[in-house]
Amino acid sequence: MKRIALALGIALLGIVLWVLVRREPTDRPYVVFGLLSPTWPGKENEERDELRLRGATVVPVLVEAMRHRSLAERVKWNQRVAKLPSWLGSSLPRSGEYAYRRRTATWMLGEMGPAASNAVPALEKFRTTVTDEDLHAQATVALAKIQPSNPVARSNLLAELRAGGQTPRFFIAQELGAIQPFDPELLAALTLALKDSDGEVRANATWSASQFGPAARAVAPRLRELLHDPYRHIPVNAAYALVRIAPDQAPEAVETFLKLLEKGVFTAEFVATPLALALGPPATNAIPWLEECLRRSKGAVPQQVALVALWRIRRQATPEMLEFLPLLDSPVAIRTLGELGPLAATAEPRLRELVTDKNMARREAATEALRQIRPETKGP
Repeated sequence: MKRIALALGIALLGIVLWVLVRREPTDRPYVVFGLLSPTWPGKENEERDELRLRGATVVPVLVEAMRHRSLAERVKWNQRVAKLPSWLGSSLPRSGEYAYRRRTATWMLGEMGPAASNAVPALEKFRTTVTDEDLHAQATVALAKIQPSNPVARSNLLAELRAGGQTPRFFIAQELGAIQPFDPELLAALTLALKDSDGEVRANATWSASQFGPAARAVAPRLRELLHDPYRHIPVNAAYALVRIAPDQAPEAVETFLKLLEKGVFTAEFVATPLALALGPPATNAIPWLEECLRRSKGAVPQQVALVALWRIRRQATPEMLEFLPLLDSPVAIRTLGELGPLAATAEPRLRELVTDKNMARREAATEALRQIRPETKGP
């Protein structure tokens, strides 16, 4: 009995020492993966922006998270539980935390761009060894974002978009809008993705097209065709992309979008806010819809977004706009104050507070807005 107790004591001591040896140093950068969620190109993401601001210091943490596989994953716990009778399997826990971290970390390395250049060797090895198609595609995208001038990284990305399976094509088409530079080769890849046989790939490509703005005007004819695509949310995304790429064709895009919104297409409200913010003078047929959103507290777009959209269409500042926008902290509202120029002079005190805000997007928007309100001012 004493020998058993001694063995257990030694084993417990060994575990404690192992934990202490492996404990992370207190000065190591910390990433809260529970707060970090991958978002589509062009979408605001405060947690991502804060990590970008911290630069290369967080790259080792992201690389470690990308590589890490838990014991449950190594023994294929989830797959084994799935094979058990339902009455037993349903009562057992599932493992997923580290798998989520791995996907998020791989995505975030790409979002860091060239600042994550020291992660390239780890990403290249990860890409060639990982068996999960999603992770393989994410690593391919991350390498292309980190190395925008590397022909091999670009070639790998475009090759998978052309000839890969549905999963890598789906993911790469979604992220294509974040790849730089936008050259003829990338335009050809985008055109191909917009004609993909898979509806989800085409839908993702329409969103990516929107991120290139007028530079992608060559795909406008294809986007007009996609306004009538029968596949789920393709027409909604195509309308948004067309507004951003070819503003002169906004009336047709808006008309299609409003019909889809009226029909209750479930992705219409998802796109409503970015579409409204992209509207300009040609989109006068959107005015009645936006005015209705102002009258309703739960319209398709928030009231402040409707105000911004109406300003961009009419180029007329209303009392409501001048009163309401300075109270908002969203980068969109702040940038609009800058567009208003000297008319928004009363917002200067608030903008001066925001130039030291912890959020990078708000800081940059406030700094630029102050310059636009008072052009003679060189700094905040």
